Amino acid sequence: MPALNSRIRAMQNDRYVLCLSSVDYRSSMGGLGRYLRDELELLWKRQVSSLCLFPFPTRRNPRLDRHLAQYWGVTIDGKLAGFYRFQEILGLIAELGQAGKRPLEAQIHHLKHFDLRRVADLLAAVPVAVKVFLHDYYAICPGAHLLKNWQGYCGAIPPGPATCADCMFWTPAHQGRIRELLAGLAGRVTVVAPAPVAQRIWQAAYPDLNCPVRVIPHLKETGEIPNPYQAKQASEPVRIAYVGAPVAYKGWDVFRQMAEASYRQKINCRYYHFGLGRSRDPHIRNIPVSNVVDGPAAMTRAIQAAGIDIVLLWALWPETYSYTLFESLLANVMIVTNPESGNIAETVAHRELGKIFRTEAELRDYAQAEAQMRTDVDFYRGRRAVLPAGMVPNEAILDTLDFAANPLLPRPAGPVRSAGHVTALYRVKLLKQRIMGR
Repeated sequence: MPALNSRIRAMQNDRYVLCLSSVDYRSSMGGLGRYLRDELELLWKRQVSSLCLFPFPTRRNPRLDRHLAQYWGVTIDGKLAGFYRFQEILGLIAELGQAGKRPLEAQIHHLKHFDLRRVADLLAAVPVAVKVFLHDYYAICPGAHLLKNWQGYCGAIPPGPATCADCMFWTPAHQGRIRELLAGLAGRVTVVAPAPVAQRIWQAAYPDLNCPVRVIPHLKETGEIPNPYQAKQASEPVRIAYVGAPVAYKGWDVFRQMAEASYRQKINCRYYHFGLGRSRDPHIRNIPVSNVVDGPAAMTRAIQAAGIDIVLLWALWPETYSYTLFESLLANVMIVTNPESGNIAETVAHRELGKIFRTEAELRDYAQAEAQMRTDVDFYRGRRAVLPAGMVPNEAILDTLDFAANPLLPRPAGPVRSAGHVTALYRVKLLKQRIMGR
């Protein structure tokens, strides 16, 4: 149980940002975790600390989950401070306030597994500006990816009983609770979308919410280098990759089918999977990559080292951003996608980075046309004279901070104690993840 002084000493700066996220960003492999690691490092360089809150669901034991739902995990400047009940989190914020440490804003990154009533109470007690980040579409639908029964994109029409009643994700009260939370924060909320497609989908779902929506991409390009690409030799295989988590809604199933068909037809192609989760497919070579362990540039380096020509980014849902898109772009590969992939398709079309196929049938036919693939690879990989030298987190998000914020914070109402048994259970979970390599 950390003592009061140790908790206060854990926060290195006198200003901080309060973050709510569905995951512990320190170990999360997804885009949400990566964004938070990048943003909090930018804040740290500007002498702004972080106090991050996250839930701890087991996803296995409903009875245990009901108990754990009383507690939120707390990290202070990247170090676990323990798990606390809601009132004790308010007490922790009060302690920090008495020590001269004040929040500049609250950031809602993901609300899954949070009790929204408690979130509303927290933000009422800490009256600062609030940013809502669109990492996916959970704030519109609990399915988060706007895929009806995991089968196809359904987000062109705002959620409602007429269109959603036969969907496994339909939760009539969900959007109402989100709307109620945001309405209670009127005048304080700014929505941050990493790409225009996320902005449009949000505004279509909540046309009556009077809050500004700003587009701030996660990354920005830096510098230029000459394009070193040289045309492929006729005997050299076309190397095709899938990048990221091997899940159906990002195109894993169709990628496996392509690899199997290519082997049967003796097409001179090689198939690779970059990321964690080893494939059992004999025709796909797995190359483990972790942006948590190996760093944010690891994926681009791995793609380049393997000599990849084509990356398949076949998301079935409108990606709000897609780090894998920009990792692939930086590796100077040809990108193949479909029109429903959101920021992937819009970026590929706008920057002429590759091919967009309307259907899986078109994609499978293309994967059998080796000569055409070779022509396209040489065109798309060779068309730019210069390439971006790198990509870095976009510090434009810092320009929106109110460094003069000085909110009236709650007063301490008693001792603040962390739940040692919950913290111990969570540490065991982290240890198991490290042992299993996840």
